[in-house]
Amino acid sequence: MKVEVKKFVKLDGLGKRVTKQRDPECGQQSLLFQIDYPEIAETIMPRHRFMSAYEQRIEPPDRRWQYLLMAAEPYETIAFKVPSREIDKVEGKFWTHWNKETKQFFLQFHFKMEKPPPAPPVPPAPPGIKRPSAPPMLNGIPRPPVPENMPPPPPGGLPLPPMPPGTPAPPVPPPQLPPTPVVPPPGVPPPVPPPSVPPPSLPPPGVPPPGVPPPPPNPIVPPPGVPHPVIPPPGIPPPGVPPPPAPGVPPPPAPGMPPPPTPGVPPPPAPGVPPPPTPGVPPPAPGVHPPSSMPPMMRPPLPSDGPTNIPPPPPTN
Repeated sequence: MKVEVKKFVKLDGLGKRVTKQRDPECGQQSLLFQIDYPEIAETIMPRHRFMSAYEQRIEPPDRRWQYLLMAAEPYETIAFKVPSREIDKVEGKFWTHWNKETKQFFLQFHFKMEKPPPAPPVPPAPPGIKRPSAPPMLNGIPRPPVPENMPPPPPGGLPLPPMPPGTPAPPVPPPQLPPTPVVPPPGVPPPVPPPSVPPPSLPPPGVPPPGVPPPPPNPIVPPPGVPHPVIPPPGIPPPGVPPPPAPGVPPPPAPGMPPPPTPGVPPPPAPGVPPPPTPGVPPPAPGVHPPSSMPPMMRPPLPSDGPTNIPPPPPTN
């Protein structure tokens, strides 16, 4: 069985073009490839892929490079050696286009942006030298910095800046003359100056001026470590003082004094003093004691009470 050997067509130097590009805004780098396939088959579309340096056997492997392969029958597979950097495959950053009419294949890809190196630190200023600070803003306009060694202004003030030619000079005020003394006419005595009134004397410190009431005395401030006295609010007596009686209620008696008599109730007799006679009962005669209470009456036992210790009555004749 015979196997037909495929014949591949080599591309000349005019059939491929590579363009290096750089984004002017962000500085991102890209490569644009344009390959011409005038004899490609009608049903074939160019293909591509990336290959690392360790997959090929033509050059010694180098990790700094990678290869972009493009294939389209009946042409040989061609490879482009590009830097081994990460490819940015975001939409719009990696695209391909096959033009069937002109038989041209386009491919463009961008390399990912590498992080910019950090800015070097600002060296510290030598001692004795101050770094200029940002000038303050005055109505949105930066104020010019004032030099540190600026001399003081002259005693008479700063001179006026020179006027541009053709500008009228500002008016000069007339010199001020001293007031003319008033001379009275002959035969008129000079005016008598008003009598001098001495200034009012000020009272000594701590004494209020006349007509001003003295300030209230300051409360006694206890020494450090002693608690301040508690001042009850108005209407509440201080601790240890009984509250005032309510209207219409007699005050309680003082300790050791008998209570006041109640209206309509006679007071109790004093110890050792006989009580007063009851109204309507005559008083007893002197030396006569009042009758004592009568003993309870005795009754003879009844047969129903049972035997008792009382002897029976003597027989009658």
